[in-house]
Order: sequence, then structure tokens, then C-alpha cells
Amino acid sequence: MAFVSALISLIFNEFKNEFRSKATIFSTFLFLISSTYLSYMLFKGLINKPVWSAIYWLVFLFSALCCALMNANQQNRSRLLYVYQIVSSESFIVARIVFYALYFFTLGLLSLLLWTLLGIELYNPLLFIQMLFFQSIIFSGFLSLISFLSTKTTQGFALMSVLSFPILLPDLLIVQKLTHLLEDQIQWAILSKYYLALLILSLISVGLSVVLFPYIWSE
Repeated sequence: MAFVSALISLIFNEFKNEFRSKATIFSTFLFLISSTYLSYMLFKGLINKPVWSAIYWLVFLFSALCCALMNANQQNRSRLLYVYQIVSSESFIVARIVFYALYFFTLGLLSLLLWTLLGIELYNPLLFIQMLFFQSIIFSGFLSLISFLSTKTTQGFALMSVLSFPILLPDLLIVQKLTHLLEDQIQWAILSKYYLALLILSLISVGLSVVLFPYIWSE
């Protein structure tokens, strides 16, 4: 119960700190909206499902990176030291993963809503949203760890880019392929293998963060 109580309090504080800096939230959502609309205008008349899928996931990736980096830059050393003394490293990293997962999932839903308003129709929106949910967990697992590492250097964005892209780009290839299969109305027997891969990647990303974070936290 103590772990759950600490986890809920940390998640609440993460959202509280994030909404305290309205400029950060607005800049992230502005980036997402402007990138989506600009992509639509540049590729107007040329957007088929494969092109849309590539644009959607790339904008989602950079929006997540932008969000994680700005959140990391807001971390106060005094606050982190205080949190270090009162909660376990596991509680802290799990809270950040949940926070980022919900944040990224919201960004993805907003982007999907914008594309829907711009005329993109999905064959199976529920399966796509399920894929987005897994992808949000994968991103949050890796970026929670990497963003905390970036706070220990003066070149945070460069470090996040170097560490994130080799990990996240292969994952994007999976969701890109799965998006194509969804729109081609492929049978569930084939789709299930990709969803299983996303589930495994979700568990790996969360597991690695929980296992490795205490070593960083102790520093």
C-alpha cells in the first residue's frame, strides 16, 4: 500500500508540475498541431495511407522527444534531492513512466483527431488506438530513463537524440508496418504477432527503466 500511495502522489505531482508551466504544454501542443497541419498542406493531394502513416509516427516521435526534453529541463535539483530522501527509486521511475505514457497517449489521440478532421479515415480506429497505447508505453519507458540521464549533462538534447533514435526508430518500423496491415484489412492471425511484439517491447522498456534507474538515481 505504501508503494501505491507514493506512486499516486508522485504521478499527481508530475501533472501538477507540468501544468504549472503552461508555456511548456502549449509549446508541445503547438508543435504537434503546426507540424500536422503543415504536413497536410505540403502533401495535400498526395497523402495516401503509407505517406500519412510515416508522417503521423514521425510527428509523434518528435513531439514525445520535445515533451520529454522540456520536462527534463524543468527538473529542479533541490526537488530531486528531496524526492530521493522520501521515496524509492522504483516509485519515482514508475510514476514518470505512467505520467509520460498518459501524456504521449494524449498527444497521439490529439494528432489522430486532427488528421480525422483533415479527412483521413481509418479502417479500424480501435485497433489503431490500441497500437498507439502500446507505443506510448514503449516511448515513456525509454524516454523516462534517457531524459533523466540528459539532466546530468549540458548537452541534454544531443544526448537524448543519440540514445533515443537507435532504440525508437526500429520500433517505429514495426508500427509503420502494422499500420499498413491494419489499413489493408489483414487477418487478426497476422496482426496479433505485431501486437505481441509491441507488448513485449512495452514490458522490456518498462523493465529496463525500473532495473537501470536505481543506479542513476543513486548518483
